[in-house]
Amino acid sequence: EFFDAGFMTAIVYPTPEAPQIVLINSGPVCSYAYLPAACPATSFSPATPPNETVGNPPTGTTVQVTSTNGGCSVTYDVVKPTCDACYIPTTITGSACEGLPADFASFEASLNTGGVAGLGAVNWYYDASYTNMVNEAAPLNIEIGGCAPTTVTLYAMGTCLSGAMQPAGQITLTYYPAPEAPTVVALDFFCNYGYAAPACPGTTFLTELSPEDPGDGGQTVSVDVLANGCVYTFDVVKPVCQVCELEADFTLIYEAGTGASAFFNYGTIDITSEFSTPLSYQWDIDGYVTYGVPEPGTINVLYTDESVFYVTITDATGCRTVVTNLETSIDDLSIINAVITPDNGSSTGAVNITVAGGDAPFTYAWQGPNGFAATTEDISGLIVGWYIVSITSADGQSAFGWFWVPKQTRGRGKTDESASIMAYPNPVMDNTNIAFSVAETTDATVTLHSISGQQVGQLYKGIVNGGETITLPFNASGLPAGIYFARLTTANGEMQNYKLVVGQ
Repeated sequence: EFFDAGFMTAIVYPTPEAPQIVLINSGPVCSYAYLPAACPATSFSPATPPNETVGNPPTGTTVQVTSTNGGCSVTYDVVKPTCDACYIPTTITGSACEGLPADFASFEASLNTGGVAGLGAVNWYYDASYTNMVNEAAPLNIEIGGCAPTTVTLYAMGTCLSGAMQPAGQITLTYYPAPEAPTVVALDFFCNYGYAAPACPGTTFLTELSPEDPGDGGQTVSVDVLANGCVYTFDVVKPVCQVCELEADFTLIYEAGTGASAFFNYGTIDITSEFSTPLSYQWDIDGYVTYGVPEPGTINVLYTDESVFYVTITDATGCRTVVTNLETSIDDLSIINAVITPDNGSSTGAVNITVAGGDAPFTYAWQGPNGFAATTEDISGLIVGWYIVSITSADGQSAFGWFWVPKQTRGRGKTDESASIMAYPNPVMDNTNIAFSVAETTDATVTLHSISGQQVGQLYKGIVNGGETITLPFNASGLPAGIYFARLTTANGEMQNYKLVVGQ
């Protein structure tokens, strides 16, 4: 007999599904994950499949995974995909300052990719569809030029452990065009140098250029150039610094010993070519010389007969000229050197002069303190004071000089006139002797200069003992005929010039 005994509700769960494991990252260490379960309530244990290393095992491995749905759990043996290794997908950047390298493979090796390249070879392509492959043994097939950098993106196809080829990231490279070699230009006639404007903005010249002397230049200098963060080095030739000459005349208005002046020569220097103001004047004076500039381009000069001056006149653009009072004719009678010996208080002073030009014999008329008079070329036994000489040559020329004999100082007896230099014979056709002495031991230099003031030779440099006379044989046959002067300079600040006449 059956009777109603109520009812029962049963919940039936489906058998939990088997999990599927997939490879989510390949490389030296492979990572895995589960594909989403068909039933949302399904869970897997362990929650994450364990990692594997490359080639371990080479063909995959089986792991036990428990699948739970509701109150039911089932353990499955699941095969994990092989831990293969392709080129780790990444985006890297690089740059090259020297333009395209000779081959891409060597440049690629220098890049820091921030990852590991995997086990297989990598092929690079110019396009994301992997149809235009890069020839890694040659430069990249891109154009570099102009001022802007060139950027190129290459795409990698990596070889996996299994031999399969998979996309493996990309690389972005920036190549900078090398700047043009700089051009060095002379900025002015002062021989300062600079650079012509670069073709590309942002280019900086790092090397400072030194000035040159007029007429110099032409040498090669190394110049560093900064462009786009890259430093380039060029060998550049500096142009020769052109000399811009002013034209000037020196006119002697009157001579010493004439009715116009008993003691001084007077002349004017006039610039006869065009010039730009302001003018600068650099004087080199030996003896008594005074001057004035009444207006730009004109100089009035007052000087004694034995004095020598050179003045370098430079205008605002660097054009220049050198003017001197040294005679350009070997026939002009003049006093070319004078050596003064001071008086020690016992009438020991002396004046020794050297005369050149004119025809011998010469007549001398000296006047001095206390009615002193003499008719010889050199005078001695002198007291302190001024001594004046008038010289006349056989051909009727005259020269005039005046000399101060100082009192000898106490101690070592040093005076400004204590250094002396002379040459004999003078004028000279071929060989002569240049003799010089100093009052006290010092370093001394003897140089030879042309009438324009340019040094044409150094005859002596070294220590000279006080009171010692050094004689230097000198052959002048290699010099063009004209006026030169030998200059004695000492470390004590003394300087003596001696005019040397070189004939044909």
